[in-house]
Amino acid sequence: MNITHIFVQYKAVVFLSLFIYVLFWLIITILKQAPIEIVHEHDSSTSNLDLILIYLSKCHINLLLIDPFVLEFLFVQQLSYKQLRKRLITFGIFNDSLRLLEPIFSINNFSVKLSNSDHIFIEYDQQIVHLAVLHPQNSYFLIQKNLLPLPSDVHLSYGDTPRVIEPQEAKFRRRKYRFSSPQNASHFLWLYNISQFIECNHALAKEMETNYHLYQNTSQLDLTIRPMRMISNALNQFEKHHWLAGGTLLGWYRHCGLIPYTQDVDFGLFAEEYDE
Repeated sequence: MNITHIFVQYKAVVFLSLFIYVLFWLIITILKQAPIEIVHEHDSSTSNLDLILIYLSKCHINLLLIDPFVLEFLFVQQLSYKQLRKRLITFGIFNDSLRLLEPIFSINNFSVKLSNSDHIFIEYDQQIVHLAVLHPQNSYFLIQKNLLPLPSDVHLSYGDTPRVIEPQEAKFRRRKYRFSSPQNASHFLWLYNISQFIECNHALAKEMETNYHLYQNTSQLDLTIRPMRMISNALNQFEKHHWLAGGTLLGWYRHCGLIPYTQDVDFGLFAEEYDE
C-alpha cells in the first residue's frame, strides 16, 4: 500500500485534523490580539489603587515605593493603608522592567501615558500610578525629568526635576503590601528632603577636553571617588547635611568628574552639625 492509497483511505481524518489545528491556531491568535478587560473578581473593598497594583503584579513588576507622602503616611505616621487617599502615587521601577509592562497597554479600562522611557502614568477611574524609571549610571540611579503635560492638580515628587537615588539607599524590602519600600523610610525621606542633583555640563566638559586637553584621569578618579563616597555615606548615616564645595563642585560641573590637575576634595558642612 503506497502513500496515495493511505491518504485516500484516511483523508477524512487528515482533513479533520488539519481543520482542528487551523481552528485552534485562529483562536489563540484572536485571544492574543483581543484587548484585556478588567474583570471585577475583587470585593467592593478593593480600591482603584489596588486594582492597578494587582495587574502590575501579574506582570511581575518589582514596584519600589518612593512617594514621600505615602512613605510618611504608612511608615512614619503608621496610618492605615485603607485610609490612604492620594490621586497620584509614585513607584520606582528599574529600567529592565519596562519590557514586562507591555500587557498593561492592552487593558481597555486603563489609560497609559509615557514620557519617553522615563515615566509611565497608569490611570484608572481618577487614580494614577506613576512609575518613575531608575536608570543606572556609574554610581547612582537617575530619574529623569518628566516631559509629559499633567493635570494642574497633579504634582510630582519624582520627575519634577532630575533626581538621584544612591545604590545604598535603593535597599527595599517587601512587607505586607504589593510593593517594596525602603528599609529605613525615615532616612530615605531625610535624604529626599535635603538632596539636590546638579547635572554636570557635558558640553563644557567636552570643550575642556577638545580645546584644553584636560581629560579625566581614570586612576585619579578611582583613588579619589572611593574615599569621597565613603565619607558621604558616613555623613548620610549620621544625617549630616553636606555638599560638594570649592574645586570639587567646579570639577563636577565643568569636567563631569574631577579637575584633572587637583588632588584634594572639598565638602561643605554646617558648623553646628560638625561639632555634634
